[in-house]
Amino acid sequence: RRCLRGAARQRLGTALVAAAKADTGWLDRVLRALPQAKVPTVVAMPLIQELVDQKTLTPKLGLALIGQLRAEGQWLEAHALWMHLWNRPLPLLFNGDFETALVQGGFDWEVPGSNDHRAGAVVSLVGRKERGQVMQVEFKGRQMGIPIVRQYLMLPPGRYDFGGDYQATDFRSEQGLAWVFSCAGGVRDELARVPSMKASGRDWKRVELVVDVPPSCGLGVTLSLQPQADFESRAGMRGEILFDRFQLSMQPAQP
Repeated sequence: RRCLRGAARQRLGTALVAAAKADTGWLDRVLRALPQAKVPTVVAMPLIQELVDQKTLTPKLGLALIGQLRAEGQWLEAHALWMHLWNRPLPLLFNGDFETALVQGGFDWEVPGSNDHRAGAVVSLVGRKERGQVMQVEFKGRQMGIPIVRQYLMLPPGRYDFGGDYQATDFRSEQGLAWVFSCAGGVRDELARVPSMKASGRDWKRVELVVDVPPSCGLGVTLSLQPQADFESRAGMRGEILFDRFQLSMQPAQP
């Protein structure tokens, strides 16, 4: 991308930051209006970088910009802003223990469809005495959107180890559920999926998977929860399933 440099960039940044301080809503309005004006948000990255440097980028505006950049396919810029908002090292899989309240619009777990009483699957974080907070998916026996829940990941090409726990005490499904890794381009670019998860009684069970991410994925990968069989997204499932202690790590490169 093209960036202003040196004195010109400094003068522009200083002027814009000064204007933003004079009217705190001005910059927010300008940056949010870029998609409507058909101006790519990535064009404003020099200004956004100035706000980062000045420590004046608010979480609210930062999340809005992340959403705009994601929609434009600017994954690196969006993820860089996400890292800045947290201001600490983050794991490859964010919030894998589900102990943090879900942050909408970033690189946390998200529910693409409706997530209320009318939905075929309702996702929430609930407490379990022996485990702390876990993710619960309740199925209402109605048609549901696919994927049920997902997280966008930024993964360089390589081989990864994935693992997670689930408990399906009261879960009724003919072919079960699967966690699926795909290139961010779509379902056709599926990379791997865990074995079908079905009713497990009161025991927590572990699923594990080795995932190869090819260079053709770029850096954008999705991890999503889907019915193992497409027809069950239309027919619906019943009961609930819990998830906890998800981990993702990159294997060392082979010599």
